[in-house]
This record gives sequence, structure tokens and C-alpha cells, in this order.
Amino acid sequence: ENSKDESLKVSALTEIAGVFLESGENKKAIGIYEDILRDYPDSPAIEAITFYLGTAYYEQGDFLNSYMRLRSFVTRYPQSPYKARALNLQGLGLKSLARFQDAYEIFKQAAKDAQDAKLSARAEFEMADCLYSLGRIEEALSRLEYLRSKYSSSEVSSAVLWRLAEHYFRENTLDLSRRYLLDIIQSAREGSARDDAYYLLGR
Repeated sequence: ENSKDESLKVSALTEIAGVFLESGENKKAIGIYEDILRDYPDSPAIEAITFYLGTAYYEQGDFLNSYMRLRSFVTRYPQSPYKARALNLQGLGLKSLARFQDAYEIFKQAAKDAQDAKLSARAEFEMADCLYSLGRIEEALSRLEYLRSKYSSSEVSSAVLWRLAEHYFRENTLDLSRRYLLDIIQSAREGSARDDAYYLLGR
């Protein structure tokens, strides 16, 4: 508050907002990011702050505002290192708004542009999930099977197997559902995925 050094002030405010964001106090984080954008529009860190503002809106559950902010961000900073993450968050926001076709197109762009293999894999999975939500079930299942093979040792593998297991459980094709659930139990890296798989297996 007392500093005359603008860059120091912006840096400190960004750190404070980051703490709020990490602790789930998204409204406070949004307020600080908005203040920085209004009061210091020429700050060198403005690109990151614009991205984090869109992220904070997403975390708060304000998916429309998040989407609008991140869409503007990608247009303004097409070469940004945050671009792939921004696209993924845009897609997730659109999914939450039940705009599955729009989300599919965003995830398609994210998968194409992502330099990070994890982000690319996640975007491809979300594309399949959007197809499923659009009622293009066979296409979605075919894509999920492809991703299961392509990303067998990736973190997205559990999500792919879970979608397949859920589908066949609902279809009452229980032997097939059980097979995917056992795959999750044997290969899942995180305990929560195994717990969910054991629960559905019990059902």
C-alpha cells in the first residue's frame, strides 16, 4: 500500500491475490485482479493477471464470466504460455454451461495447440466427453477406446476408463464395466480413482 514503486506494488498485490486463489477465497482474488487491471493497465505482468482473473472466475463457479475473460485473453495474447490452459478452462466453463458443441471446438483447438502432453491428453479426453454429452455415443466410445490405448500410462487414463465403465454400467453390460473398473484399480495413480472404482464394482 505504501510503496511508490509500481512494479513492486503490482507484484505484491499479485502474490496476495494468488494466496486468496489458493485458499479458495476467489471473490477476494477477483477483486484484487480487477483492481490491478483497472489501476495498472500498463504493468509488464498484466498478461498473467488477465489469465489468473479468468481462472478465479472459473474457480468461483462464474463460468460465463470466466469464459468471456479467457476468450478475450486468448485473442489478445495468442502466443502466451498460458494459452493452452486458458483454452482448457474455456472449454470446461462451456461444458458447465451445457454448451457442449462450443466446448468441443475449444478443446479441439487446445489439443492442437498444447505443448504440454498432459494438457493435450486432457483436451482430447474432454472432446470425447463432449461428444458423449451431445448424444454421439458410438463416436465418443470409439474415441475413448482410442485414448485408452494412446494414453495407457498417462494420468488421463483413469478418467477414460471411468467413462467407459460408467457407460457400460448404465447399459447393464456389467462384465465389460467390471473389466474397466479392474483396470482402474490396478493402474490408478491416485487413491480417489481406486475408491470410486471399488464402489462402482461393489454396485
